[in-house]
Amino acid sequence: AVPMAVMLSTTSASKSGLMISGGDVIEKANDIGIVVFDKTGTLTIGKPSVISFHTNINEEEFLKISSSCTQFSNHPLSIAITEFGKEKNIKLLDPDKFKNIAGLGFEAQISNKKILVGSADLLRQHNIDFDLSDKVGSHVYVVIDNKYVGVFNIYDSVKPNAVELVANLKNIGVEIIMLTGDNELMAKAIASELGITRVYSNVKPVEKAQIIDELKLSGKKVAMVGDGINDAPALTAADLSLAMSSGSDIAIEASDVSVFEGKIEKVYDFFLLSRRTMTIIKQNLFLSFIYNFLCIPLAAGVFFYWWNITLTPMWASLAMGLSSASVILSSLRLKKSL
Repeated sequence: AVPMAVMLSTTSASKSGLMISGGDVIEKANDIGIVVFDKTGTLTIGKPSVISFHTNINEEEFLKISSSCTQFSNHPLSIAITEFGKEKNIKLLDPDKFKNIAGLGFEAQISNKKILVGSADLLRQHNIDFDLSDKVGSHVYVVIDNKYVGVFNIYDSVKPNAVELVANLKNIGVEIIMLTGDNELMAKAIASELGITRVYSNVKPVEKAQIIDELKLSGKKVAMVGDGINDAPALTAADLSLAMSSGSDIAIEASDVSVFEGKIEKVYDFFLLSRRTMTIIKQNLFLSFIYNFLCIPLAAGVFFYWWNITLTPMWASLAMGLSSASVILSSLRLKKSL
């Protein structure tokens, strides 16, 4: 009754672009009340681009130093700056030193110049005075020799099916929350476009896991959907974790479900599949219960005294086979679930 439904469910999922780590994941998904989404690369395309920048030094020098440093970072915002520099035909240099600062940015050295590139929090940690950008987008600030020299304004478009996904999940009674390391202005703009009302912004990787733990205290089961290295702690902390397979290997390793090619709409398909699978499992168990409730007393001769009826071994074997067949046919409905 149960293994047949689980097997067909996981097989159907894999064919449609979902890799489920085990049958227990199907059951866990059925109880989820809150789904928390990372933003970059999950709800958004993950290929942000520079839409503007401002600097108080020579523009070419600013772009050369910035993009020369970002070329050694695999963060989507760094990649956007590097690509922007290449589009402007900037000749990139090789930094003498480079150090990543998790969740904040990085520091580097070029021609004896100490360079910081990252978020506003990174500059605050180093007590750097700077002008906080008020433009919509992700902001990457640049510091040279402890002096603020400029900022990049970067925007990442939402995935085509993300708005529909959020609406569909709300329709089945799931609360949606967005969790991002981006600034509040950018986070609220994306959330508004998606129809998400509850947003946590400026969140560091460790804080993401803490927020997941706090949400679990509400009594609801929490699912986390992410794609990056920064999401791994939160994915591990959640009751159920889903990772975009286009993301980092660490995030995928930490997840219960991998979504092939980053197709965000498959998240809704997974929750539908889970609910349909649990419904069919309950129906299968009901069929098995009815079979046992009726046929075992009949085969044992309980009704023979009054009505002179019983099940011979031959008919009992046939009834057993039909019972198994009914469960199999019931479970086969899952083949067309996705």
